[in-house]
Amino acid sequence: MAFMTDERLADGWEVERAIRAALYHAAYSLDSEDFMAFLDWCAPAFSYRITTYSPEIRREMTWLDKDREGMHELLSTLSKHNRDRTPIVRHWSLMMVSPALGDNSYDVVSALQVYRTHTDGGVTSLYAVGRYLDHVVIEGDRALLAAREVRLETRMLGTGYHVPF
Repeated sequence: MAFMTDERLADGWEVERAIRAALYHAAYSLDSEDFMAFLDWCAPAFSYRITTYSPEIRREMTWLDKDREGMHELLSTLSKHNRDRTPIVRHWSLMMVSPALGDNSYDVVSALQVYRTHTDGGVTSLYAVGRYLDHVVIEGDRALLAAREVRLETRMLGTGYHVPF
């Protein structure tokens, strides 16, 4: 077992701090429906997927699969969609940060809970549960999302909600 020197440990904390900052800003931007600010935290080759496993049909399902351009198009046209406008808040908790293949890239796993507060009465309820499976690259002193898979446990989301998790 190799032990980290104090210098490597300090670098590891700086990497984790940069990753946390990027993920916090990305989640806050989505919660605020500032979608272009969300894309500012994404690398040029960003990809986004929402997936789940259905035991009823015994198959993997992909509900959304977009590259950065596709996400830009989706997010920039959301105001034109007839959609559920119930506000949601994402609560995520960082679980693991692991070095990935390639320089300055990391695989990050976070637990995800999504809450909805209904505009008629203000009742808040748990809407979805899953994980963020993120691939993050460090560019300079900043971390950027290179890929995000939202791996949901929840499979019944209702209709009309188009905002990505």
